[in-house]
Amino acid sequence: MLVAAALALSLCSIACDGSSSASITHTQNPLVAQYQVSAPAGSTAVVEFGPDTNYGFMTAAVPVRTGLASVLVAGMKQTSTYHMRAVITRVNGTKYFDADQVFVTGQAPADRIPIMSVTLPSGFAPSPGVRLLGLNPPPYNPGNPLRVVALNPDGELIWYYDFDPDLGTAQPIKLLPNGHFLMVLFGGTTGPGGMVREIDLAGRTIHEFTVDQLNQWLTTAGVTWKANAIHHDITELPNGHLLVLVNTRKKFIGLPGHRGITNVLGDAIVDLDSNYKPVWSWSAFDHLDVNRHPMLFPDWTHANTIAYSPQDGNIVLSLRNQSWVIKVDYRNGEGTGNVIWKLGYQGDFTLLDSPSPSDWFYAQHFAHFADSKSTGESQLAVFDNGNNRFPDFSGKICPSSADEVQYTWPALFGRHIPDCYSRPALFGINETRRTARLLWSHVVPYSYWGGVTMDLASKNMFFDITSPSDQIVRPVNNSRQRLTKTVLEELAILSVVLVILFGPIPKVLMPLAASPILVIGALLPVLGGIAVAIGLMIDAIVLVSGQSEMRFDQKDNRARRGHVRGTLISALQRINRPSFFVVVAISISFLPMFTPQDKVDAKIVEVTRQQPAEPVWELYASGQESYRTVHLSSLYPGVQWQSSAAK
Repeated sequence: MLVAAALALSLCSIACDGSSSASITHTQNPLVAQYQVSAPAGSTAVVEFGPDTNYGFMTAAVPVRTGLASVLVAGMKQTSTYHMRAVITRVNGTKYFDADQVFVTGQAPADRIPIMSVTLPSGFAPSPGVRLLGLNPPPYNPGNPLRVVALNPDGELIWYYDFDPDLGTAQPIKLLPNGHFLMVLFGGTTGPGGMVREIDLAGRTIHEFTVDQLNQWLTTAGVTWKANAIHHDITELPNGHLLVLVNTRKKFIGLPGHRGITNVLGDAIVDLDSNYKPVWSWSAFDHLDVNRHPMLFPDWTHANTIAYSPQDGNIVLSLRNQSWVIKVDYRNGEGTGNVIWKLGYQGDFTLLDSPSPSDWFYAQHFAHFADSKSTGESQLAVFDNGNNRFPDFSGKICPSSADEVQYTWPALFGRHIPDCYSRPALFGINETRRTARLLWSHVVPYSYWGGVTMDLASKNMFFDITSPSDQIVRPVNNSRQRLTKTVLEELAILSVVLVILFGPIPKVLMPLAASPILVIGALLPVLGGIAVAIGLMIDAIVLVSGQSEMRFDQKDNRARRGHVRGTLISALQRINRPSFFVVVAISISFLPMFTPQDKVDAKIVEVTRQQPAEPVWELYASGQESYRTVHLSSLYPGVQWQSSAAK
């Protein structure tokens, strides 16, 4: 009785007179607060927070073990005043509230905040929650922008993680059940390196290991292959193990179509227990045919997603360079590693309601189960990039790298430039019948890499276009395009070029021969000017060198036959001037075909699921690509925020 009275008095002293034993301090992240309050051991603590005393947001529950509750509070805007209070739940289920506290957030590094803009089409409300962006700036970007940021539905910065850019890109960063974030930091695609890091909301490192440490553990465990890099994905299992995605190199001699030694880069999986001991491993070299390489060597498989199937304990792996999603017999560490099925073109499934192989996904990213089912009949979401999409009739395929830039012209000088497109897509799969059906898709500008497709609780679709092309593209209408027509188009273009280069041009037609440069000069004045400048430069060289040659011949009275300089000048003098201008202008106009695009942007979109899809929320990130931007319910596991953080 006396104990109950004391507890009641204690409750009143905190909730009634406003006194508190709490303290709030800043952390190394100016948008994150450290809230500490006295609480009985065995209880749990949650912090409510918001722009006023209505709060509206809360953290996840933190267990109290030592009589002091410590909670990191995140999800607040910059330089803003917030109210917050702790809610303590005792072992018996009763709750008491701390007095209201006030916290003022700091300023993120203003010159490093990514350039982003949000569009909110009228008539739709975006889904509540958080957009967690994993950005990938180009290497020449001098500003070193932040690479991991979280935004509220209004597109405002509410959290970020700053790390050494020399470590690469967060590919990806994931929210863990304990409230921490887990990420793979890696730069590039085929080179060595990579590390795994776990951080808390304040950005403090909890655990980390590098590929070199992983190789030491593999050697100790008796694994015969060596990891080249930790890359692209990592998954924490319900038992606390980590499934780490790595790649490894292997040499082959005399592969069909390849002479001598072929160095092949293939993917592998390592299962690490809670002590970082390898307890199971898998290599693509042991279970897949190395002679199937649709995107060529050395990067044979290029896995980019590793997902756990909780209903059967197996692993689903997305192999971008095979255009396959495969299920591996893992069985919670007891499996054989055999491939159970291969989903995609030339795989084990029949694509229903489609006669065209181009309707499969190609060079896909972020393959994951979109609902709670991972066996039998389930839904698999992918971002279908479309690289090397199988050509039905035309013989055209989409570019597979940034060096193969896309243009609006259908064909140029024998180089096929296809109608390319990407798609966020949702497939229904039936493992028993080995059938698949496209349930939903939305054609978007071609993005040669990256991307996300997510089915939200609001029934809207959320997707990330990592690096959209400038132009809006459409699906290839293969039924109307025939190889014969394409060949004739190419021959016609080639004939025109050969006539301009080598054909004798009558003097009366000389003005017509120069007309292409006039057109280029009107449409592309810079290129036309460059072409004229080069032509005048050649004029000057011919004139000066020719006069020098004449003086040299008269002085020495020697024949100039076979002289290198004389031969060159003679050739320059024979150049047909209008034709030369035309060729130079055309050549310069095609130079961008052989260089990567300078424009680097990302687009993140939420749309309605019905067809045609209507835009609900759009974000543009300028100057950076987005490897994997995901939608989270909040910055805390199991917590749903219902409105924007920070009105």
